[in-house]
Amino acid sequence: MYLQTKRYRDNEDYDMIRMENQNKTILELQKEIEEYKKRERAFLVHLHLKDKEIKFHQSTIKDLEKKLNDKENRSEMYLDPLLMKEFKNLKALIKEKDQKLLAKEEELSTLQVTQNKYFYN
Repeated sequence: MYLQTKRYRDNEDYDMIRMENQNKTILELQKEIEEYKKRERAFLVHLHLKDKEIKFHQSTIKDLEKKLNDKENRSEMYLDPLLMKEFKNLKALIKEKDQKLLAKEEELSTLQVTQNKYFYN
């Protein structure tokens, strides 16, 4: 009988210790779960920031490719901005002078036609 009661007490003690250990492990696991949830949220934020950065770089690459393929802007890539501005001003002056030259040529041709009309008839 003593042996049976001792076994019973040992089983009770064993069960109590086992339950305490299980409670401790449950609490530890809950803490670990919370820690992993925090890490997951931080990782998701980091991932979102990296996605934003990747999209920004992709748009920058597209813009640079457009500039590279654009024939007018090719010279802008290699020149100083002030030189480019001066270049554009000179280009505009040349265009203006060409228009004036065409107007003078047309005027000259009309004068020649009228001169021929009056003098050779």
